[in-house]
Amino acid sequence: MSNGFPFRLITEQRWDALTHENHYLKEVVDLVQKMLSGNKPMETSLEVEHSVITAVLQHLKEKEQLIEEEQRKQRQNEHQQQLMELIGEHQNLISLCDAVLQFLLKTFQLVQGGVFLVDTIGVEGAGLELKACYAYDRKRYINKTIKAGEGLVGQVLLDRKPLYLSEVPQGYVYITSGIGEATPSYLYIVPLVYNQKVYGVIEVASLYPLTEDDQQRFNSFCDSISANMSMVYHAEQTEILLEETQYQNEVVRAQEEEMRQNMEELKAAQESMERKQHQLQKLNDRLSKGEQLLVKEFEKSQSYQKRIQLEKSKAEESYREVQEQLAEVLNEKDALKSRIEELEVRERKQHNKEKLLNIVLHKSKEREAGMMEKIKELEKKLQAK
Repeated sequence: MSNGFPFRLITEQRWDALTHENHYLKEVVDLVQKMLSGNKPMETSLEVEHSVITAVLQHLKEKEQLIEEEQRKQRQNEHQQQLMELIGEHQNLISLCDAVLQFLLKTFQLVQGGVFLVDTIGVEGAGLELKACYAYDRKRYINKTIKAGEGLVGQVLLDRKPLYLSEVPQGYVYITSGIGEATPSYLYIVPLVYNQKVYGVIEVASLYPLTEDDQQRFNSFCDSISANMSMVYHAEQTEILLEETQYQNEVVRAQEEEMRQNMEELKAAQESMERKQHQLQKLNDRLSKGEQLLVKEFEKSQSYQKRIQLEKSKAEESYREVQEQLAEVLNEKDALKSRIEELEVRERKQHNKEKLLNIVLHKSKEREAGMMEKIKELEKKLQAK
């Protein structure tokens, strides 16, 4: 760069060489683009060998394949991460089935699918029950059970191998869109197996074929789903066992409390019985003493009764004697009356005998009064006894 001029002067020959090289590169680029697009290259005036361009194109294709593979792996990792995050948000099998089914249908652009779970995990010959079902972007509520070996799903359960059908059997798809959309033509059924235990089966249907790469990705997702489903299942079983254990502990505690209360009641009843027995013993002692007193009183009463009886007998004897005496007195009275009558007769005959008769009559009355008083005293004694 002399005289401060910013550009370097080139010769005419150099300029022609650069022009020729530029034209050459343009033809190479055109040729490569035609070959990349799959068009057969026309005859060219390029002064290069065809094998060199082929090698360049092969290198570019390999590089493009590597880029596509990296992108596919990146998408797979992103989907795998999304799936794991989605699984982590659900702690029970039913909600997990709904979530993973929606994820698979959306990721692989499937039109419908269902998740079946075995009714008894780890048992040979266990059947399947439909737990989640989606079709044409809508959740469907369908009650469906399948026995082991029954239909395609039951066969996959027994074989424990994925099944891909490019032609769905006529009438097999049991859900329609209702708006005239196309019926799926491709079916993929995959067992959910982890540690040699089948937890269920996923069945999906598509309007478009699933490539081998799609099937491998689908299987990879199912492996992750199976592993996490096993964790959720065992967590649920552990929770159930924990609840059962807690319930049993509560029952045991209740029984222990009931037993403790029974023991306290038994102890209280025993103490009460001992007190009552002690009181009964005292009462028996008192009754024994009372019985002795009663015996003595009875003996006294017997003796008293005997005395009363004896006195009664004596009183009755006295009463009979008094009655006899009274009868004698009455007889004497009657005799006296008769005599008085005789005396009265005699009085009329013998007046001077009047005083004597009055005296006799007076004495008779006095004797009768005395006898009457004795009778009354005897009757009072008898009544008092």
